[in-house]
Amino acid sequence: IEPVLETAARITARLEESRLVVSHAVNLSVLKAGIYTAEFSYPTNFNVTDVRGANVEDWKATAGKLKVNFTQRVLGVHRLDLVLEQAHKSFPAQITVDAVRVTGATKETAFIGAASAAGIRLKTDTLTSAREIPIAQLNQRAGDEALAFTAEAPDWKLALATERLPARVVAEVFNLVTVGDGLVGGSATIRFGILNQGVQEFKVRLPAHWKNVEFTGPNIRRKELGSAGVPPVTNIWTISLQDKAWGGYTLVVTYDYQFDPKKAVLDLAGAHCEGVERETGSLAVTAAANLKLQPKPAAEPLRAIDQTELAETDR
Repeated sequence: IEPVLETAARITARLEESRLVVSHAVNLSVLKAGIYTAEFSYPTNFNVTDVRGANVEDWKATAGKLKVNFTQRVLGVHRLDLVLEQAHKSFPAQITVDAVRVTGATKETAFIGAASAAGIRLKTDTLTSAREIPIAQLNQRAGDEALAFTAEAPDWKLALATERLPARVVAEVFNLVTVGDGLVGGSATIRFGILNQGVQEFKVRLPAHWKNVEFTGPNIRRKELGSAGVPPVTNIWTISLQDKAWGGYTLVVTYDYQFDPKKAVLDLAGAHCEGVERETGSLAVTAAANLKLQPKPAAEPLRAIDQTELAETDR
């Protein structure tokens, strides 16, 4: 009596920044006679990185063939988890997901879900022996799966177009200026809101008369005045981070400069963010007790507000 093999697979393909990981949860049905070894064929442009399951003794993958040995005879339904990976030196414009076939199987079906890391969008390109289904029809759906497919033919293949989403950045800046006797000290708290994509670099334009400038924030790798192709005299600082910031980031700039305290006219210009969709913020001024400040009328886009209108954290 020869064994009869059937498989029903639940597959998740997940595209990350530098690799594609395809997880195959295979329900292997062994009917009529038991087996001690199962052989799979897999796409040669992938590497098999893990094989798990009850009674798995060892496994070996070479040249598109995966051989799995069991510790005892397998009969009935047996669950195997296979993980295949494909490394990418550069971001691919398209990814392809192929079937993993069981040698000698008489029936092979699959449900496939496609997911991507934050900042990456997937779209259906071409399908071979597979069809797209609503995402709600996937069983055991992972939270980030966005596309779903089903295949009832064993030699299915699907190609997905990829897109790296552009970052959308908005900024809110709180400028606090303290006027002392001959010295102005200040800070600019810049709160970036980041959507769609992570950001690893920020550009901030500072007034030229600010001295002793310091930047404080998480994971700052370097701070440079100017950037490639831009002369430093523009007073645009480039702040580079060790890793991408997602969702939001807070950068604090501190500075000071001297002035003549006798009827001086102070330029209280603030920090501004380059390359953001929108910038809003506020400016607050405090002074030493022996100084009198006489503000000039506020011009657009500035308008005078009551100090109680400042955000609680800024007050």
